[in-house]
Amino acid sequence: MKKIVVMAMLLLGLLVSTSFSDGSKGYSLIPDCSVSLATVKKDIAASYKQTKALLAAGKDMERLRSPFTPSCMDGMHYNKPRVEPLIEKLDSLPKVEAVHRLAVASINLRVCTTCSSGAFEWCDMAEKELERAKSSMKDIHSDFRYIKQEFCSK
Repeated sequence: MKKIVVMAMLLLGLLVSTSFSDGSKGYSLIPDCSVSLATVKKDIAASYKQTKALLAAGKDMERLRSPFTPSCMDGMHYNKPRVEPLIEKLDSLPKVEAVHRLAVASINLRVCTTCSSGAFEWCDMAEKELERAKSSMKDIHSDFRYIKQEFCSK
């Protein structure tokens, strides 16, 4: 039950992933209030670019999946490990809509960057979320201001 509550709070943006001074990881109820809008925009733009590049790599792997070729495994071993750090980075950002969309896209990339026969469908889902993320990036300022107002001004 505790895990479900934590996941729900993460999805609602009430918890943020936190790295503590002892190196451990956990969750914090309050976002990092010292972060600036400029930093958030820069981090989101970099995450968008990385998500887009991994999506392109996953889509390029389709010709190696069917029929399966051994070089598909090479592509998977190169691209798949690049997805997890992206997910962790997105998990650490303020929970504005663009970040939620990029997080969903990056989770879809977990399968998109494999040699699974249905991986292309996951690439399509990631691409749709990436498009939604791009359109929601214009709202970062108001979303960020809301988070700061709700969590940091008290």
